[in-house]
Amino acid sequence: MPRIGIVNKPATSVTVEELKKLFPKKKETITEELVDIINEANNSPFFNGDEFMDALVTYKDVMEQNKANLKDYMCAIKFCAYLESEDYNLTEAYKKSHSHTEFVRERLDAPSASVKYKELTSAASRYRKRPLVKQILTQSQLGLYLMFQGETYRAINVLSDIMVNG
Repeated sequence: MPRIGIVNKPATSVTVEELKKLFPKKKETITEELVDIINEANNSPFFNGDEFMDALVTYKDVMEQNKANLKDYMCAIKFCAYLESEDYNLTEAYKKSHSHTEFVRERLDAPSASVKYKELTSAASRYRKRPLVKQILTQSQLGLYLMFQGETYRAINVLSDIMVNG
Protein backbone atom coordinates (compact mmCIF):
# COMPACT_ATOMS: atom_id res chain seq x y z
CA MET A 1 0.00 0.00 0.00
CA PRO A 2 1.50 3.37 -0.98
CA ARG A 3 2.42 5.76 1.76
CA ILE A 4 0.27 8.86 1.79
CA GLY A 5 1.90 12.22 2.35
CA ILE A 6 0.07 15.37 3.36
CA VAL A 7 1.28 17.03 0.20
CA ASN A 8 2.17 14.76 -2.67
CA LYS A 9 5.21 16.36 -4.27
CA PRO A 10 6.60 15.21 -7.60
CA ALA A 11 10.07 13.73 -7.36
CA THR A 12 13.02 15.34 -9.01
CA SER A 13 15.35 13.25 -11.13
CA VAL A 14 18.91 12.87 -9.96
CA THR A 15 21.90 12.85 -12.31
CA VAL A 16 25.27 11.11 -12.21
CA GLU A 17 26.97 14.42 -11.40
CA GLU A 18 24.60 15.16 -8.50
CA LEU A 19 25.19 11.71 -7.04
CA LYS A 20 28.94 12.18 -7.32
CA LYS A 21 28.63 15.41 -5.28
CA LEU A 22 26.47 13.70 -2.65
CA PHE A 23 28.65 10.59 -2.44
CA PRO A 24 32.19 11.73 -3.30
CA LYS A 25 33.79 8.62 -1.80
CA LYS A 26 31.74 6.45 -4.17
CA LYS A 27 32.02 8.60 -7.32
CA GLU A 28 33.92 5.92 -9.25
CA THR A 29 31.05 3.44 -8.85
CA ILE A 30 28.21 5.74 -9.91
CA THR A 31 26.75 4.68 -13.27
CA GLU A 32 23.74 5.58 -15.39
CA GLU A 33 22.22 2.21 -14.43
CA LEU A 34 22.45 3.13 -10.75
CA VAL A 35 20.96 6.58 -11.43
CA ASP A 36 18.07 4.94 -13.32
CA ILE A 37 17.37 2.58 -10.39
CA ILE A 38 17.45 5.49 -7.92
CA ASN A 39 15.17 7.65 -10.08
CA GLU A 40 12.74 4.75 -10.53
CA ALA A 41 12.57 4.28 -6.74
CA ASN A 42 12.27 8.02 -6.13
CA ASN A 43 9.29 8.16 -8.51
CA SER A 44 7.63 5.11 -6.96
CA PRO A 45 4.22 5.70 -5.37
CA PHE A 46 5.71 4.24 -2.17
CA PHE A 47 7.71 7.43 -1.71
CA ASN A 48 6.44 10.99 -1.48
CA GLY A 49 8.49 13.17 -3.80
CA ASP A 50 12.16 12.99 -2.94
CA GLU A 51 11.79 10.77 0.16
CA PHE A 52 13.96 8.02 -1.30
CA MET A 53 16.80 10.39 -2.15
CA ASP A 54 16.46 11.99 1.30
CA ALA A 55 16.80 8.55 2.91
CA LEU A 56 19.91 7.80 0.85
CA VAL A 57 21.54 10.97 2.14
CA THR A 58 20.28 10.58 5.73
CA TYR A 59 21.75 7.14 6.33
CA LYS A 60 24.91 7.41 4.20
CA ASP A 61 27.11 7.09 7.31
CA VAL A 62 25.68 3.56 7.67
CA MET A 63 26.93 2.79 4.16
CA GLU A 64 30.39 4.06 5.04
CA GLN A 65 30.51 2.21 8.39
CA ASN A 66 29.56 -1.05 6.67
CA LYS A 67 31.90 -0.42 3.74
CA ALA A 68 28.99 -1.07 1.37
CA ASN A 69 28.95 -0.04 -2.24
CA LEU A 70 26.31 2.44 -3.35
CA LYS A 71 24.18 -0.13 -5.19
CA ASP A 72 24.00 -2.44 -2.14
CA TYR A 73 23.25 0.53 0.08
CA MET A 74 20.48 1.71 -2.25
CA CYS A 75 18.93 -1.78 -2.20
CA ALA A 76 19.09 -1.84 1.60
CA ILE A 77 17.30 1.53 1.83
CA LYS A 78 14.63 0.30 -0.61
CA PHE A 79 14.25 -2.95 1.33
CA CYS A 80 13.76 -1.09 4.63
CA ALA A 81 11.21 1.28 3.09
CA TYR A 82 9.28 -1.50 1.38
CA LEU A 83 9.45 -3.58 4.55
CA GLU A 84 7.54 -0.84 6.34
CA SER A 85 5.02 -0.39 3.52
CA GLU A 86 4.46 -4.15 3.11
CA ASP A 87 3.56 -4.71 6.78
CA TYR A 88 6.96 -6.29 7.41
CA ASN A 89 6.56 -9.04 4.79
CA LEU A 90 10.20 -9.86 4.12
CA THR A 91 9.61 -11.63 0.82
CA GLU A 92 7.54 -8.83 -0.71
CA ALA A 93 10.01 -6.18 0.43
CA TYR A 94 12.88 -8.23 -0.99
CA LYS A 95 11.09 -8.74 -4.32
CA LYS A 96 10.46 -5.01 -4.69
CA SER A 97 13.90 -3.87 -3.58
CA HIS A 98 15.73 -6.43 -5.73
CA SER A 99 13.42 -6.56 -8.75
CA HIS A 100 16.33 -5.46 -10.95
CA THR A 101 18.22 -8.71 -10.23
CA GLU A 102 17.98 -11.86 -12.33
CA PHE A 103 17.58 -13.99 -9.19
CA VAL A 104 14.35 -12.20 -8.23
CA ARG A 105 13.02 -11.84 -11.79
CA GLU A 106 13.27 -15.63 -12.24
CA ARG A 107 11.20 -16.18 -9.09
CA LEU A 108 8.63 -13.35 -9.23
CA ASP A 109 5.70 -15.51 -10.28
CA ALA A 110 6.78 -18.72 -8.55
CA PRO A 111 3.98 -20.54 -6.68
CA SER A 112 4.40 -20.27 -2.91
CA ALA A 113 4.86 -24.05 -2.55
CA SER A 114 7.67 -24.20 -5.13
CA VAL A 115 11.41 -24.55 -4.57
CA LYS A 116 12.02 -21.25 -6.35
CA TYR A 117 9.69 -19.41 -3.95
CA LYS A 118 11.41 -21.04 -0.97
CA GLU A 119 14.74 -19.83 -2.34
CA LEU A 120 13.29 -16.34 -2.53
CA THR A 121 11.94 -16.39 1.03
CA SER A 122 15.24 -17.76 2.28
CA ALA A 123 17.16 -15.01 0.50
CA ALA A 124 14.81 -12.39 1.96
CA SER A 125 15.29 -13.75 5.46
CA ARG A 126 19.09 -13.76 5.10
CA TYR A 127 19.00 -10.24 3.66
CA ARG A 128 17.04 -8.91 6.66
CA LYS A 129 19.85 -10.17 8.93
CA ARG A 130 22.61 -8.31 7.08
CA PRO A 131 24.38 -5.72 9.28
CA LEU A 132 23.71 -2.93 6.76
CA VAL A 133 19.94 -3.56 6.83
CA LYS A 134 19.84 -4.02 10.60
CA GLN A 135 21.68 -0.75 11.18
CA ILE A 136 19.43 1.23 8.82
CA LEU A 137 16.33 -0.16 10.53
CA THR A 138 17.77 0.59 13.96
CA GLN A 139 18.70 4.17 13.08
CA SER A 140 15.38 4.83 11.39
CA GLN A 141 13.51 3.80 14.56
CA LEU A 142 15.81 5.57 17.01
CA GLY A 143 14.02 8.92 16.73
CA LEU A 144 10.66 7.36 17.52
CA TYR A 145 12.18 5.37 20.37
CA LEU A 146 13.63 8.50 21.95
CA MET A 147 10.49 10.54 21.34
CA PHE A 148 8.17 8.00 22.96
CA GLN A 149 10.45 6.54 25.62
CA GLY A 150 8.56 8.38 28.39
CA GLU A 151 5.23 7.18 27.02
CA THR A 152 6.51 3.61 27.10
CA TYR A 153 7.25 3.86 30.80
CA ARG A 154 3.85 5.44 31.50
CA ALA A 155 2.15 2.63 29.59
CA ILE A 156 4.06 0.02 31.58
CA ASN A 157 2.99 1.71 34.82
CA VAL A 158 -0.67 1.69 33.72
CA LEU A 159 -0.46 -1.98 32.74
CA SER A 160 1.25 -2.81 36.01
CA ASP A 161 -1.46 -0.99 37.96
CA ILE A 162 -4.18 -2.86 36.07
CA MET A 163 -2.41 -6.14 36.65
CA VAL A 164 -2.06 -5.55 40.42
CA ASN A 165 -5.31 -3.71 41.13
CA GLY A 166 -7.53 -4.75 38.24
